[in-house]
Amino acid sequence: MIILTMGKVKTFFLVFINSAFPHHPYYHKLLKTSFVHSVRYFLILIAILYFALLFFFTIKNPAVLRVQKVIQSLSKSLQSFPQSLVITIRNGRLSTNLEHPYFMWFDYEGKKMILLVVDHMVSGNTIPSYKPIMYATQSTFAVRNLKNVEGYQLLSLKGITAQIDKAVITEIQKNVQMVLQSWTFFVIAAAVIGLPIILVMVNILYLLIASIIAFTIGKLFLPALSFKKTLQLGMHAITIPLIINYTLGLVNVKLILLPATYLVLLTFFTGAAVYEAYWNKLPHHK
Repeated sequence: MIILTMGKVKTFFLVFINSAFPHHPYYHKLLKTSFVHSVRYFLILIAILYFALLFFFTIKNPAVLRVQKVIQSLSKSLQSFPQSLVITIRNGRLSTNLEHPYFMWFDYEGKKMILLVVDHMVSGNTIPSYKPIMYATQSTFAVRNLKNVEGYQLLSLKGITAQIDKAVITEIQKNVQMVLQSWTFFVIAAAVIGLPIILVMVNILYLLIASIIAFTIGKLFLPALSFKKTLQLGMHAITIPLIINYTLGLVNVKLILLPATYLVLLTFFTGAAVYEAYWNKLPHHK
């Protein structure tokens, strides 16, 4: 099994080296190679480049690790809820068993901010100057987002009695942690499964357009040229354009080639592949 796997890796590496820059001996051999062989190479090439890009991007931007740290910090904030504190909502009014405001802090990598303030001695809905993310007064619950503050009147809960204590907060903590972890898993799964499919579809589209252009021009000099063979040669000729585009994206996303530039580069390599594959059949070589 290991020998077989190593053999496949060696075969792919040889195909990769020979496909990098179109040259006559190898690209001429592709004319007699099955179309499926080239499709397989094209898909494996994109998969390898994608996972290499994902690996290096994760190292440079450990978003998953940051999300996990945020989840842990949020859990610690909720765990800090006092055992003795009881928040009561009755007939649209909020009260606590404290004689002073309660502050819940959020600490992320040493950067502290106020996550929640509960002040039942205030009846207004204005968030104080220290700008907590959430703020509950005697009659209002307010949330601050990036743009403004959204307030919700507790009078809408008139006729409802509820108590929030350590047990309730612990249950909320478990649910929030479960939801955030599920969301993180979904995002990772979407990135690992969904993005490669999108990349394959996008590159197939570029490859089809480049092949149509190369085929149209090549047909003027090679009447026997088929579009299928042009597309097959393009699946190998895309090697360097793909590597260039992915490498630039790894260095800086802003450096990724513009669609038109990438298409021109791919068309050039596809045209060169057709030329190298058929060079001995061109008029000036007869």
